[in-house]
Amino acid sequence: MNEYEYQFFTALKGQFEYLFANDPKYARIADMNLPSDYAGKFIAGLKDGSAAKDGQAVKGACKALRIKNTYKAINNFFENGSE
Repeated sequence: MNEYEYQFFTALKGQFEYLFANDPKYARIADMNLPSDYAGKFIAGLKDGSAAKDGQAVKGACKALRIKNTYKAINNFFENGSE
């Protein structure tokens, strides 16, 4: 994981920590995953296009990092820290 992926991972993990603790829609996922593990799975899925980018956590991470919520912008951020 490079430094930009780690920045996104940290933002995404924070979003999952909040959602797991406060949003009942995430209760089942929270019972089966740690926020850090789930964020790691999402990073891999965002890179290969298999993870949804439209969820609250990804939207929140994108907003925190000031990048667009598109696969292209997210993957460009992973590569070079900008859209």
